[in-house]
Amino acid sequence: MAYVKLQIPPNTPSEIGSIVRGSFDMYFEDVHTMLQLPMPNTEASAGCNFPVALTLFAVVSAVSRVIYPLESPDGGGFKQLLGEKFPWDAEPPGGLRDGAAADYLYDEFRNPLAHTAGLAIRPAPAKAPHRYIFYSPATHRRVQKSRGPAELEVARIEASEVRPEGWPPTLALDSSDAPPMMEFFLEGLYWGIRRMITNLCGDTTIMKDAVANLARMRQDQMNSVFSNRTV
Repeated sequence: MAYVKLQIPPNTPSEIGSIVRGSFDMYFEDVHTMLQLPMPNTEASAGCNFPVALTLFAVVSAVSRVIYPLESPDGGGFKQLLGEKFPWDAEPPGGLRDGAAADYLYDEFRNPLAHTAGLAIRPAPAKAPHRYIFYSPATHRRVQKSRGPAELEVARIEASEVRPEGWPPTLALDSSDAPPMMEFFLEGLYWGIRRMITNLCGDTTIMKDAVANLARMRQDQMNSVFSNRTV
C-alpha cells in the first residue's frame, strides 16, 4: 500500500494546501519508506532511526515558522507548537506530555542530532577557554521504532485518526536502566505530527493567521529583492 497523504479539510486555504502537498507530504513520504527499515532477508540492515527523527523535527520547525508562527527565540516556537498543539491527550499513561515533553525533545534529541551527531555537547560558559564542552545528561537517550513494519502497517498509521492501541508513549523514562533511559518512540511522533497538522488546517482562525503570515513573508522577500536591486 502506497504512502497515504496528509488528511486536510477541503476548505484549507490553497496557500497552505500547496505547502502541505509540496513540502510536508514529500518529507513524510520519505518517513513512510524509512519506517519500514530494516528490511528482512536483504542487506538493508540499517533502521534509519536518526534520519526519521531529523525529518520529523524539520517538519515541526517548518510548521512553527509558516502555519503556526511563533515569535520565540532559541527553539521557543518549536517547543510551544509541540507543547500546545501535539495531541498529547491521545498518549497512554506513563510518558512525558505537553511542555515537558516538547522541551526534552528539542533540547535532548533535536539539537544533539541536528548539531553534534547526538553527542552531549553544549556551549561553554562565557569565560571558559573552549567554545564547547561535553556534559553529562541526567538520562541516557534512545531513539526507537518498531523493527521494520510492513508497508501496509505504516499506511494504516498514516490513515488512522486514532492513535493505535498498544503503542508506548512517544517519550517515556525507563528507570530500570542505570542511569535511567529516556526512550523516544518514532511512530508516536510521526502519527502525532500528522494529526497536529490536520487539526491546525481545520482551525479557521489559525488558517487566517497563517495566510497573513505567508503574505508578510512574501512581501518581505519582494522588498528585500527590490532593495538589493536599487542599491
